[in-house]
Amino acid sequence: MLPSRLSSVAVVLACLLACAPLRAEVVFLPSKKQEWTKDFGTLKPGYKRWFSTGRDMFRISMPTSVDGISMGSTLDYQKMNTAMDIFSAEVRPLRYLSFEFQYGKNSFNSGQGYDHDWIHAPGFVITSPSGYVYNEPDHEDWSESVSVLSGSTRLMMVNGYLRVLCYRSKEDEETITQSLDLSLGYIWYDDKIRMREGTQTERPDAYMNWLYGLPPIGPFDGLDSSYDVHWDGLRFGLRETSEFTPTLHAEGVLGWAPFARYEGIGIWNLRTDFRHDPSFRHDARGRMLDFSVSLVYKPIKYASLQLGYMGCWANAHSGTDTTFFANGAEGQTSLEQVKSQRFGFFGGLSVGF
Repeated sequence: MLPSRLSSVAVVLACLLACAPLRAEVVFLPSKKQEWTKDFGTLKPGYKRWFSTGRDMFRISMPTSVDGISMGSTLDYQKMNTAMDIFSAEVRPLRYLSFEFQYGKNSFNSGQGYDHDWIHAPGFVITSPSGYVYNEPDHEDWSESVSVLSGSTRLMMVNGYLRVLCYRSKEDEETITQSLDLSLGYIWYDDKIRMREGTQTERPDAYMNWLYGLPPIGPFDGLDSSYDVHWDGLRFGLRETSEFTPTLHAEGVLGWAPFARYEGIGIWNLRTDFRHDPSFRHDARGRMLDFSVSLVYKPIKYASLQLGYMGCWANAHSGTDTTFFANGAEGQTSLEQVKSQRFGFFGGLSVGF
């Protein structure tokens, strides 16, 4: 299921469409140029400052010799806050057709990472050799550690827009109060995460502590690992505008990438049994969704100020974790789930020519 905030955005976009006048006309080849170039003529450069918080998570699992019992790890990277600078340029070669490029990148240094090692055995009661009892464990941790995160985030999109629907004012045939564009393009999203300042927070099972050589509760030295997140995919979308006054309108954008590709690259520097170039790779196919809802104010012709909320969400299941060992061997296990998200408010400006 999509996050609840995305459902709310879908409702807002539906409301924008519902605000249209009853009189509508589908237009592909308009007779008057100003009908299609009200916001800009040929070129519209823009800038946004996106105050966002991001999160990445992946879970790997491996079966045991007993059916119904599995063990694995969940890495959860949270609170990756950044103010991303997004630059854009939209070009309109034809009255009803335009192309847009967006690129944004910035760094963060305030994130928190959680590394969970768990056992999953619903319906089983397992007693460890140390005497610790796992009572029908549902991804119950036998180890947890936390780390301080830093890194960078990148978002890039290329889209083509085809205007397919215009709503005309009942009072003025030449005034366009609402429009709808279909879009086709491509989206890329990256997080590059660095983990340092590790602290062991849980180790309840003495047998697992001995078997895996877990450090004692508290800070441990030497952590300097990394994990790189990459999503990309063909993007289908909509862009809708609704005019309230000649100087104020609302804009909603929705994009969907149903065949997105995911790749994760990890380097675990404290694992001496792993290679470090890299230690493992994750591959999966999933889906991405991006959106924005904003108010746009035009103090003068072809100049706009924008305030809104935007986000990007991605999810995949049933991927592959390939581990590269120091002795040259490789091993594969199941990548159960991976997801990424980034949401936040933004402010921006654009100028049309």
